[in-house]
Formats: sequence, C-alpha cells, structure tokens
Amino acid sequence: MPIANLLRSRSLYVLRAAKKIRKLGIRTMARLNDLTLRSLQPRKHQYVVFDDSLPNFGVRVGATGTLSFFVMYSVHGRRRRDTLGRFPVLALAEARKLARDRLARIIVEGKNPHVTTAKTFGEAVDDFFKLYCETQNKPSTAQETQRLMRRDWLPLFSRRLLEDIHPREISLEIDRKRRDRPEAARHAFSVLRKFFNWAKQHRLVKHSPCDGLQFGFRSNPRTRVLSEIELVKVFTAADDLGYPYAPIVHLLMLTGQRRGEIANLRWSHINEAERTVTLPRQLTKNGREHTFPYGPLAAKVIAAIPQQGDMLFPARGCDDRPYSGWSKTKIVLDDRCRVHFTLHDLRRTWATYVAELGVHPWVIEAQLNHVSGVVSGIAAVYNRDKYLNETREAVEKFEIKLAALLEKSLNRKLRSTLAADTLPSAAKATSTHS
Repeated sequence: MPIANLLRSRSLYVLRAAKKIRKLGIRTMARLNDLTLRSLQPRKHQYVVFDDSLPNFGVRVGATGTLSFFVMYSVHGRRRRDTLGRFPVLALAEARKLARDRLARIIVEGKNPHVTTAKTFGEAVDDFFKLYCETQNKPSTAQETQRLMRRDWLPLFSRRLLEDIHPREISLEIDRKRRDRPEAARHAFSVLRKFFNWAKQHRLVKHSPCDGLQFGFRSNPRTRVLSEIELVKVFTAADDLGYPYAPIVHLLMLTGQRRGEIANLRWSHINEAERTVTLPRQLTKNGREHTFPYGPLAAKVIAAIPQQGDMLFPARGCDDRPYSGWSKTKIVLDDRCRVHFTLHDLRRTWATYVAELGVHPWVIEAQLNHVSGVVSGIAAVYNRDKYLNETREAVEKFEIKLAALLEKSLNRKLRSTLAADTLPSAAKATSTHS
C-alpha cells in the first residue's frame, strides 16, 4: 500500500474513533445545584451530568443548551432512562423528589429493579485501593500502584464514569507516553489493565476497555552501573537534600536493598547492637524474611535519623505510611548531581563493585535476598548465619571503598579551593615584581 494511502486510512480510523467517542456522550458527576446547572454550557453533542448526592439522577445538556432532568435505572437487565422535565420550568428540588418517587414506585410494584449505581473512575479506584491493593498486595506494591494511578490516570479520568472510558482514549494516551518514556507507558498500561480486570470481576463494568489493546511492550533488562565519580556525585548531592530523602539514598547505596524495603524500614526491624536489619516477609519481594548487616557508615546514617514513631521514613502527616514523594525529589536530585540513573541502579552498582572487590556470587545474592541463583532452597536457609558473616565483610569492603572515594573527592575540592585562594596573591606578587 502506498505511504499516502496508509496515512489517509489511519487518519480516517482516528476520525471515526473520535466520532464514536463523541456519540457516546461523555458523562461526569457533580454536586448539582442551581449555580451548577446555570454554568453548564452546550457542546457540539449532548452530554449528561449525574448528581453525586442521588444515584441514578442527573441532567442531560442538549446541543442547543436545554437542560432535561432524568432518572436512570434497569429493570430485569434492560436499562431505562425516564425524562422528568426541563430546567428551570421544573426546579431541581422537585426533580429530585420525582426521581426518588419513581424509583420507589418501581420497587413497590415488584418489578425487581436492579438500580444502576454508576461509579466514577475516581470512586472505583478508591475501592480498588482499599479492597484489593491494601489486602492482596505487599505495602510496597500497593504504594507503587497508587502512585502510578494518581500520576497517570486519575488526572484524566477521575470524574468520568467507568463505562464511558473508551479503548481509543487509553490507546492515544499510551501512544503519547511511549514516545518519550516507553517504560513509564508500559507500567501505566499494566496498572490500568489490572484495575479494569478487578472492576470487571466486581461487575462495575461489563467489559474492560483494556481488552484487546496490544502495544508490543518489551522489557529490556537494565545494565546501568554508576562510575566512581558518579557515586560520589550522587552521595554528596543527596546529602544536600536532607531528611528523609538523603538517608534513604545513602542506605540504598550502602546496603544494596530495594527502594520499597528501605522506605518501609521500622526501628523494630533494626538491631543496633548487632548492626543488622531483619525485614519481615510481608516487605520482601520473594516473600521470605531477610536479615542483612550494615556497616559503620550506614550506622552513622541511621543514628542521625530522628525517631518520630516506629517508621524511619513516614509519609508527611501520616505516621503509619512510608515516604512517597519519590518523583519530585528525584528530579531535584538529578538536577543537583547531573547523573542520569534510577534508584534501582544503586542496587546493581553495589553488587558490581563488591564483585570486583572479590566477594563470591552467593554472598552477594545473600545480601540482595535473591532466591534464584547459585544457592537456593534448604541450603540457603541452613547457611544463613554463615552468609551473615560474609555479607558483613562485603558491606564493610564497599563502605571502605566509598569512603576512600569521598575523601579523595574532598581532598581534590580542598586543593582546588586553596589554589583559587592563593592565585590572587601569586598574581599580585608577580605584578609587583614586574
């Protein structure tokens, strides 16, 4: 097919999809009052607004600007919408009373109506968080799901009814995201698909708008390892950001643990006398309790953290939830250190450096809490104490190397400062001599 014809056919497809979306009549929810009703403006196609104080009651806004109250329900599986009258001939309070009477009469007549309780995307997402994420997922997974939904989808669909969200809208948004951030687009689609599958199981929608959408995502494993100079830049730049982000980054760098595990740390997990941390299985990715040591430098980081409850890094204004301001603070850190990396790259960097220092692979896996690898199963359980001693040596080796890098960088900066201070004097002496 010629390129021109291909582009023309794709344009026609997009136009048809857009027309179909308009024909659906975009619906929202609002607190209906006289001021709200008078502020509703006509559009090219009619649309409806549901009243969030009375389910199934709303107003239809015609293309000419006419406002018609209606009540929606279903009887024996068939949806019906009864028009009650036009505003302002029919007042809002009278329309609400008529809607209640109509629904009550249907029930009294024994028609066994299944009243349609239309949910907005935002309301359904709140239920999804409470009923599924907080009960079925680990805290770190639930937190990440909430972060992605709030970042990618709630700004778009928060007040839209679930059944009005069209596959083409999702497809266009994913295509937009993947141009600049393909990995972010993959995660965004994954979490939305999980949500709509849950909504379909709970009969909130008949069909998921994500069904049939295929984007050909490929997850490429990351291989990024920070250089020695980059390690120093990240460590010192994070130090300038202060609590809680600075100690989080420092502990990630010094222990090789996952972001969610460090963010969820509690004082009850830490044995300061033994310099060990024991993560309960609810926090670990593989569902196994994980004990790992930390060195003197990490001990200083922990000692400087203010104790304001059991959690080391609670969310702002909430003592029982972990820190969640990842995106905004990471942007600030990137701007200060001028290093392109992810926080998970620090974990890979730790493993790479200790391997270069002569640490055995099975010791590295023990510190990282990897299940699959050189040693697994019952052998890993029985050798836990032995590995604890070896992982402690590995942690201390890395701390010695990092401390040397930081000292070297500090000495270099001092020499530069001293040279800058003596330069004017030297220049002045030269000028006098001449």
